[in-house]
Amino acid sequence: MSFLIRYKKENFENFLKRFKKNIEKQSKICKKEKNKILNKIK
Repeated sequence: MSFLIRYKKENFENFLKRFKKNIEKQSKICKKEKNKILNKIK
């Protein structure tokens, strides 16, 4: 039983890490896009 809980907890933490990485990646992409748009406006 405790093994299951530990397993779930680790999975959850891994999921959070992946989620955070994805968000960082997304925001980088967003910045790139924003810069493109800003450059076009200039």
